[in-house]
Amino acid sequence: MKVYLSGPISDICKKKAASNFSTAAKLVEELGHEPSSPLVIPYPPTSYTEHESWLYYMKNSVKMMMDCDAMLCLENWSESKGAVLERKLFFDLGLPVFYYHNVKEMIQKKSPDMEWLHD
Repeated sequence: MKVYLSGPISDICKKKAASNFSTAAKLVEELGHEPSSPLVIPYPPTSYTEHESWLYYMKNSVKMMMDCDAMLCLENWSESKGAVLERKLFFDLGLPVFYYHNVKEMIQKKSPDMEWLHD
């Protein structure tokens, strides 16, 4: 299963965002799935305004999302305008959305509810 990672990027330190996405990607890989991170999207032209840059990233994120089977929302995803839109799109399409803190907790507790993670 290919899992799109969604969470705050532009509103937090780039180093912190990279760390958050890297940690989530490792979790997805440990579960035997393929992570898909928007952090690999190339930078927009430097001539873009802040809004044009955000729109550029969102358009490319949506393209990336359409190749994914599920979404994993990172910590504080709801504080990101982009992540909120991404989550809504997944819900509207009827695709599964999972939450990092829930998945991490299930792993730590070895919960039987984790069966879906190994499909």
